[in-house]
Amino acid sequence: MKKFRVLLFGAVICLFLSGCGKKENRAIEQKIVFICCYVGYAEGYHNSGYCIDNQGYKVEYDLTPKHITYQGMDRMELYEYLLEHLETLERQPFLSEEELRTCYNNLYEIDPEAKMESKLFAFDRSSYILYGVQLSETGEPILVTLREDGSYLMRNTDENAREIINLIGWNAWISGNRDDKAKDEWDGWNDTEGWKIWEW
Repeated sequence: MKKFRVLLFGAVICLFLSGCGKKENRAIEQKIVFICCYVGYAEGYHNSGYCIDNQGYKVEYDLTPKHITYQGMDRMELYEYLLEHLETLERQPFLSEEELRTCYNNLYEIDPEAKMESKLFAFDRSSYILYGVQLSETGEPILVTLREDGSYLMRNTDENAREIINLIGWNAWISGNRDDKAKDEWDGWNDTEGWKIWEW
């Protein structure tokens, strides 16, 4: 009996250790997982982008023609707009099932309170912003900024944010084109000069 207990204890320890270091595979129940938006004012108002749904599809939107109604909308208003119109917007494959699962698991490992680093890049520059959507235990959406390229360059300091972006590359994220393999204008993760913690 003693030998059996030792073997059973050993098996439990092995199972525990095999699970360590692996990110939990959560069920993807939320309708929107990521939002990538482009907002610019340099040559007239522009507001467009896409979201990634729970099937890995890219769902595109363009609010530029409706600028009187939507100009100045914040990220939560954008999320609510996309949630309301999700079934009526054009969609096409973007992330594979495995890629979506990897990104989703990384997303929920990101601390919502993680700091953002930033540095000035240019003045009056249009912005590309990538958000991840986490749902709280009560189902409330939390939009986590993963990266932004605009007048200020901003990056989330959580390593899981970096893994999400590097999975398909920043240019593919901001263009919504998986074939966009162009070298980044700004190597946001290896560049170490001039960064400061963003003070909200």
